[in-house]
Amino acid sequence: MSDEVSKETALPKELDELIELVGCFIKYFGFKKVHGQIWAHLFFSPEPLDAPALMKRLSISKALVSMTINDLLKYDVITQQEGKSDMGTLTYKINPKVVSVITEVLRTRESVLLNKIYQKWEEVGESIDQSDYSIDRARVEQFGALVEQAQKHLNAMIKLASIDMSAWNKFSLLK
Repeated sequence: MSDEVSKETALPKELDELIELVGCFIKYFGFKKVHGQIWAHLFFSPEPLDAPALMKRLSISKALVSMTINDLLKYDVITQQEGKSDMGTLTYKINPKVVSVITEVLRTRESVLLNKIYQKWEEVGESIDQSDYSIDRARVEQFGALVEQAQKHLNAMIKLASIDMSAWNKFSLLK
């Protein structure tokens, strides 16, 4: 590899470490580390990036980049740019609307999982009396109340995102 190419693709050590930490942070919330790393590369890039650029920057496979981009698009964390790169490939950038990104993840991931938990709790309640296993019915009922509370709070957070926050836009960090 020539010095010209390596200078072009080499990130400052501190930025590389920051991107690594963003990946760890995102992993903490149930995503994969690579989701956070791709997002961070798109965030710090002065222009939208395509899959080959992300593959090169992260030294990862085309398949992993493709799957990760699809996930990030599904949750509206990134957006596809109009037009294509010089190589004719699609380019991507971050969605700067952080509240809508968080809301979309809460609505499409956490809310769905919480609903599945509630449905399974209902099944447990129906089958508890027919089980030989010792289960505290009061605890089962208490668990249902906890799940219902969690659903109410999650729905309230999702509804908050629909509030017009345009007056706060002047404070946005992403201009």
